[in-house]
Amino acid sequence: MKVLVTGASGFIGTPLCRRLAESGHEVIAMYCNRIPSVEFQHPGITLLKADVTSPSDLRAAVGKCEMCFHLAAMARPWAQNLDQYQQVNVNATQSLFELALKGNVHRVLFTSSASVFGPASAANPINETSSLATRLDSEYERSKLACEASIFEFRKKGLDIVTAYPTRVYGPGPLNPGNTVTRIIRQFNDGNWRFIPGDGTAIGNYVFIDDVVEGHIRAMFQGPPNEKYLLAGENLSFNQIVAQLQRQTGRHPRLFHVPRPVLLAYARFQVVKAQLFGSQPSITPPFVRKYFRDWYVEGSNARALLAFNARPFDEGLANTLAWLESQEEHH
Repeated sequence: MKVLVTGASGFIGTPLCRRLAESGHEVIAMYCNRIPSVEFQHPGITLLKADVTSPSDLRAAVGKCEMCFHLAAMARPWAQNLDQYQQVNVNATQSLFELALKGNVHRVLFTSSASVFGPASAANPINETSSLATRLDSEYERSKLACEASIFEFRKKGLDIVTAYPTRVYGPGPLNPGNTVTRIIRQFNDGNWRFIPGDGTAIGNYVFIDDVVEGHIRAMFQGPPNEKYLLAGENLSFNQIVAQLQRQTGRHPRLFHVPRPVLLAYARFQVVKAQLFGSQPSITPPFVRKYFRDWYVEGSNARALLAFNARPFDEGLANTLAWLESQEEHH
């Protein structure tokens, strides 16, 4: 198949392009600004530098493919210009769906985020039949939620759109703002991580990058049309993650439980600093609020229809730590 991957140089896009090419597909790897890594040196991958918000660039890219993985997104937790979230995550997605509908595209896989379903308790975990959230904290999450109406509209018009909702993805890959969990793992391993949000009992769901890539490929090539798939791993608290980090790294630093108001004040300070100096804040108020809530997830659809089964966190963590060590040796 001729397969277009938008956001090809991102955390999920990079290994996805490689896997697709190794499976014999002709991959058009569309990227915007960051030069793709050596992973892209494969005869099955054609690099295409293009802007997802440019109608002509998008038309040229979509015109070349039979299937499209749409991963390109403004995934940073903060932007000086909030309109970027609308332009990149919503408007460009609608344009891509329009072009795919008119063109020769058999199926679009849209990568969303499990957070569009909102927080959830152990008694009522998120699955694919859960209602979407009515209120979300961050611009990123709100923009992903806004795409759901477009997906519904274009499915009615006859476009086959499969949606993947990864949870908190971690593992080897670019340590960019979208790869928060791996950055925390690295900081802990380097002895630079010192705090736990609140009492450390808030639950999140953590899924390894290779499993997310596998889930995308199965959803595109094996799943029935117009389905939703939560690509979920293990539900864990911060305390459980720290315990695994301590066990695997042998490090036992003194950690401080930081109350929500203190962390929120620090996050606000980070945003003010970013506005003044144009830097990226290390944490933002919406993400603080998110990390104090429970996000129990179980992807029953992905399990039933794709036989998707992510590895346990301790195994993924061991792989991530081994990769971080190998990176240090290369430097």
